[in-house]
Amino acid sequence: PSGQDEIGILSDTYNYMALELDRLMEQEKKSSEELRKAEFLALQAQINPHFMYNTLFSIKCAVDMGRKDEAGHMLTTFIQLLRGVLSGPDEMMTIRSQMESIRQYVELQRFRYDGAFDALIECDDQAADCLIPKLLIQPLVENAILHGVNMEDGSGMITVIARRQGDTVAVQVEDNGKGMTQERIREVMNAAEDADSSHLGVRNIHDRIRLHFGEEWGLHIESTPGQGTQITLRFPARD
Repeated sequence: PSGQDEIGILSDTYNYMALELDRLMEQEKKSSEELRKAEFLALQAQINPHFMYNTLFSIKCAVDMGRKDEAGHMLTTFIQLLRGVLSGPDEMMTIRSQMESIRQYVELQRFRYDGAFDALIECDDQAADCLIPKLLIQPLVENAILHGVNMEDGSGMITVIARRQGDTVAVQVEDNGKGMTQERIREVMNAAEDADSSHLGVRNIHDRIRLHFGEEWGLHIESTPGQGTQITLRFPARD
């Protein structure tokens, strides 16, 4: 009720307080969403230049060696990859599309290293249409190529497998390279902004998963020196 008595004044004050609280809550929600999106895009931007540089360098190597037909094929593949990964405003893409982009990326790198490593890329049908942030898996494959597998004897092997496990999707990126100590794993997972690019890429992915899906999700590293590294990403299955 409204009025000039004590009950009326108390009622008016209460209604004003409720409306103001609603306004502040809506403003906080909007600010949090804008902050989440800004952080997401900033984290993604830290990966994109490194990814672009390494792919373009692969094409340059083919041109320098006079392999013009291969360079042309690589450039076509690169354009297809960019169209699939970077076109459009959406933050998310299906796992199926991301795995196809990884196949294209691996093809480019196998050209660069003259087939010095092999790769197996698989995705089950239940996980294929689940949505994940763009460029989430590719940096781990990039790290495996640059820092994991042995390019000298041609025995390098990288596997990327996506599986749906109930309401969870697990993506494993594994190599048979030099591996890491437990101390090294801790350094990678605690890498700061001024760390080297390989550290930043792994920590970046962990942060992006948690930022988008929640604190209970992320990635886990298992590695033994001389026996390779396995990185598992876990996030909720969302179509």
